[in-house]
Amino acid sequence: MKQDHSTNETGEDTFRPSLIAARRLCREYDVVPSTLWRWQQRGWLPQPTYLGRRPYYPSSAIRELEERAQRGEFASDSKPPRKGGQGR
Repeated sequence: MKQDHSTNETGEDTFRPSLIAARRLCREYDVVPSTLWRWQQRGWLPQPTYLGRRPYYPSSAIRELEERAQRGEFASDSKPPRKGGQGR
């Protein structure tokens, strides 16, 4: 998986993946793949990048999705869940 070089709060060097597997997102958000597709159709996620036959999303798009959800930009009946399946 491709990675970004960055630093954490204490100034230490860290590496973060720049692409996150759709499978991992489904597991972390407790959703099924069709939910990710629906979020794409609504413009909440970009089209995935495929490596082989597996879809991956940019980590920046996931961070943006989380930030937008925290700001309350989504309708309450179709809001993306919080990480870990909370907020259903």
